[in-house]
Amino acid sequence: MSTAWTPALRSPPASELRRTLAAQQVGALAARSGLFFSHFEHRRFLPWPEAWEPVGRPDLGVVEGWRDGTLPETKFLHFQLDRRIGSFHPGQQPRWTAHELCHGLVGFAWAPGRSRFWHAQAARLAELLPVALWYFFDQAGAFRCPVHADAGALFEQLCPACEAGAAQGPVEDARGESLRAQGRAFVEAELAALLRSRRLGSPLSTRFGSIDLMSDALASVAAHGARLQSPTFADWVERFAPVGAGRLDSLEALEARVLALLAHLDGESEAAPWAASPATWAIQDLGWRLMMVAADTEGEPQRRLLDLADALSAAPPGEEALTALIAGYRALCEEWELPAPQDLFAVGYPLPGGLGSDFNQLKDGVHSALPHCARHTKKELPARVAAFAEADGLGRQPIGRRFAAWMAETAPGPLAELAALEAAVTHARPPNPAEASLIELPVPPGQPCRLGSSLERLRLSIDPQRALAGAAPRARKAQTVVAVVRRGLGVDALALSPEAAAALDRLPDDPQALDALDPADRDELVSLGIVAPCRFDEASAPSRAEA
Repeated sequence: MSTAWTPALRSPPASELRRTLAAQQVGALAARSGLFFSHFEHRRFLPWPEAWEPVGRPDLGVVEGWRDGTLPETKFLHFQLDRRIGSFHPGQQPRWTAHELCHGLVGFAWAPGRSRFWHAQAARLAELLPVALWYFFDQAGAFRCPVHADAGALFEQLCPACEAGAAQGPVEDARGESLRAQGRAFVEAELAALLRSRRLGSPLSTRFGSIDLMSDALASVAAHGARLQSPTFADWVERFAPVGAGRLDSLEALEARVLALLAHLDGESEAAPWAASPATWAIQDLGWRLMMVAADTEGEPQRRLLDLADALSAAPPGEEALTALIAGYRALCEEWELPAPQDLFAVGYPLPGGLGSDFNQLKDGVHSALPHCARHTKKELPARVAAFAEADGLGRQPIGRRFAAWMAETAPGPLAELAALEAAVTHARPPNPAEASLIELPVPPGQPCRLGSSLERLRLSIDPQRALAGAAPRARKAQTVVAVVRRGLGVDALALSPEAAAALDRLPDDPQALDALDPADRDELVSLGIVAPCRFDEASAPSRAEA
């Protein structure tokens, strides 16, 4: 009897599935379906066989490495409709959790011998409900801050105040029924367009704002068409994705699944979960990675890889099947030149034997976000990254901030302070556009002020300027308050005077705390973006002088 297997440390923040009734419904049904997430930064993207690569389509995205502490995720190359395991990217909005799980619930359609047009129709159907959830159902009952209460759809805009309120759960929303009605109308319009497309044998678009699901479906097929029509994919389906295991074999069946889930979101009826466990989806995922390696191999190694795939598909889904696969692949690697086990099994969720994370990719991420910290801990960095990977959960923080927080907890000291300082600089918060455009100097006495929107304050014992210049961090007796602010394309890390630091401490409770400072010092804090006026409609200083 195979033992149960549940991936640890891969649960998204509970608040992300609490924000609306629709998110709660999706989360509950996904849990009953055994769906879970892989961490995008921990997962290694395996190169496809050359025959599957889209040629002459740079618009589909390019798989890239780290840039300033961020690992970009392409829209069409990384994402696979046939993978039930959601992708958790720390840089995405909290709404992506329900969106990814909705993809898992919808499933995908595939049948042998189908045209690319058929696959485009299937891609459009598979994307339909997750998009309706994003723009309509998961907006109904979502908390809105005073600034955005009547601002209409935010689309891709992220408001931290809105998300902080939404994390507490749904609210009474006069727009709720209208949003749900718009969501139903969006789905119906898309289904009607799909029916007309099938009748004509040619794609027809409908648009909502900038959304065109037919355009996305065409790009998806351009990226994945050769893969979906390959013998390898057909063999994978035969072994790992029978009908009902996340897969449907006709467009009509996929449409019925979409409508059943729509009725579920509308509260009309209960949709059925997938009859599967987390191990089912992990075996599908690992089976695909194994067969993709086999597709790029030949002869005896290929036959042995396919034998492993056969054994994996025949075994009851559970920990024994995963452990046997890992042992079998390790044995093959001792005989043949194949992708290293730590690469093949870097799937973004924990596997038996301590596998699941791409330590080299994470190490590159730490170098990208915290270059000086990584350089000063060069010998110990691999071990630190491995320990960090084991503790790293799913959260909406970039790798520099996560690694710095882990350092502060596990190894406090000058190096941890440097990590915190570099994380604040690399991942500096964006300023409010109004602060960059509307501030006027000098600041009139008595004008209420607040902390700047991009400001981050750190209390450090190290010298910030020397540390950021590359010097080894050394603790000093006195601590300094450092203000990190983004201005335009640059980021400043500035040591504050004790008087300025004390005024900033008082500012949240006393909007006129800056009046205790010299006027020139007060104006400098404003010009640097460290503080900002509470209002922008006060009479400007030049006009006062003229008066």
